[in-house]
Amino acid sequence: PRWATISGMEKGKMAGAMPYTLEVRAPVHSILRHDLHSKVCKYEQVYSVVREYLVRSEHDYDHFVAEMQEVTAERPDNGPLRQHLTDAHLLYQQACACHLLLQQEIRTIAQAVGGTSLLPQVKKIHRVLEKSSLCYEGHVDRVLDIARAAIEVNTIEQMRRTVELVLSSPRMRVVRVKDRFAHPTAGGWSDLQINVEIDVEPQLLAALETGETIRSGSSGGG
Repeated sequence: PRWATISGMEKGKMAGAMPYTLEVRAPVHSILRHDLHSKVCKYEQVYSVVREYLVRSEHDYDHFVAEMQEVTAERPDNGPLRQHLTDAHLLYQQACACHLLLQQEIRTIAQAVGGTSLLPQVKKIHRVLEKSSLCYEGHVDRVLDIARAAIEVNTIEQMRRTVELVLSSPRMRVVRVKDRFAHPTAGGWSDLQINVEIDVEPQLLAALETGETIRSGSSGGG
């Protein structure tokens, strides 16, 4: 129903007073919106308290955030990033090769800092096409997370060391840094997103195209 009825019954304070019913009619969507807003406000209050506690417990947090803002400023956002290829088939082929190299680099860095490497599979081709259609008006070169990986750490010092190793990696060139520690999402998520470029050797592309097995330790393998 579009409308909901809220009823209540209360006895009058005067002796012998008759009970009465107060009926309030309001749109269902208004009631739900108010209830949702109330819950969101309570969540944000709880989140703010927890976040403040965590930030205070990490004495170097503010310094780390300032450092990351400097790193971000060194790579200004000059408009949307684009892949070098616009053909979906060729882009996906290169992304698969990059994925192997990226995972190898991320695994090495995670081990060096004592973190955990999170290595999902390459994004499925139908998801790539879906994202390019829904988010980028069919421009597949705007999809930047076909090859992806992450490092999970527990301390500020581990995060700082992770960023240092990514920035100094000879195999990866950082092209953009998104800092969400200074500006966490409404849901409370904080992270550092780094877009990198990786040079893919021709023999690796050829191996992928012909379906050859890429062994660990071979040129460009992972």
